[in-house]
Amino acid sequence: MDQGKLSNRSSRNNASQSASRSESAAVSASARTSKKPVLFVAAVSKKPVLFVAAVVMILLVSFQYHQCLCPSNPPAPCPAIKAGGSNEENEANKKIVIDAVKGWEDGIDFEVDHHTRWTKGEMDSTKKGWFKYERETKLKGLPIDIHQKNICKLFHDTYGSDTVNKVKVLLDHGAGPFTNLGTRFNCDYEGAPSTVKGVVDGQVIAVDPLSPRYHEILTNCRVFNTLRTGHCPSEELSKCLGFDTVDFAIIINALDHSESPLLAFLESLRTVRVGGISCVYTLINEATNMGGVGFHQWDFKLNASGEWIIENFKTKIQTNVDNALSVFTQRLYTPLNYTTTQHFICYQKTGEVLMQQEAS
Repeated sequence: MDQGKLSNRSSRNNASQSASRSESAAVSASARTSKKPVLFVAAVSKKPVLFVAAVVMILLVSFQYHQCLCPSNPPAPCPAIKAGGSNEENEANKKIVIDAVKGWEDGIDFEVDHHTRWTKGEMDSTKKGWFKYERETKLKGLPIDIHQKNICKLFHDTYGSDTVNKVKVLLDHGAGPFTNLGTRFNCDYEGAPSTVKGVVDGQVIAVDPLSPRYHEILTNCRVFNTLRTGHCPSEELSKCLGFDTVDFAIIINALDHSESPLLAFLESLRTVRVGGISCVYTLINEATNMGGVGFHQWDFKLNASGEWIIENFKTKIQTNVDNALSVFTQRLYTPLNYTTTQHFICYQKTGEVLMQQEAS
């Protein structure tokens, strides 16, 4: 190829590159002048489904929060966002909902970190005394002594010699990485009542809303001989397990961690068959003791009549649980003086559970 053609081609290439650079500069300048709109449109166009899902989730949680605080016969006013309310009142109540959800979400990492260190044995409390026993027992997949004895005595007092026919499937919800009931539940301890000893061999179902995170902990720590928890929030037990599917349900030192504790307990009763039992083993006023940090958004207490009261840590709104459940349960006698900080509260289901919208 001669030098003239090379020179002409070079000139055309230079001109083309120059025009391209000018075009790029113009586009760049235009983008700079409208950077925020471009980014916003891009973000929304890429993930509209996530945006819609987030809005739906907030609305659902808001509805559940109101539902759980407002049984059919509440003893105290309930926060409600209603057409007739003032703007100030509705804004304040919306903030209550948002704060409750945010408080629960803020506690997730704290809870996962706690169980990670607990499983690894890095916490000083797990190296001696009762907590050492608890860790070693759970890692073996065995039931925890105090809960085993409380539950077996309850079966003896409620069912007597018919326990063998009444107790086949037990549910531990809010179970964390390890159920307190063992891989299978039994009453084969020294001193157990004859009506339950040797006759209870129950299938255990354990669920928790954070189970995927807990599975990761157990796998990383190479713990494979325990009953792994299934994924289910206590507020959705009937969706996960169906209605009238278990004989006994319990939540141990975790109901106060729920987004909606009354709704969660009502859901446990929906999964229990008529004649079955649902219990809570709980710390008293744990939200106050923990300063309302993370999951600790609810105080549980007993009033002067021994009735179970749920109180929101921030709003101080109270719900009398005994009153809320009275139509379809009866409160069972359980000794309340184990310690001054913990109580074992149980209800036997006498009829189908009516949720708020069904009772109204």
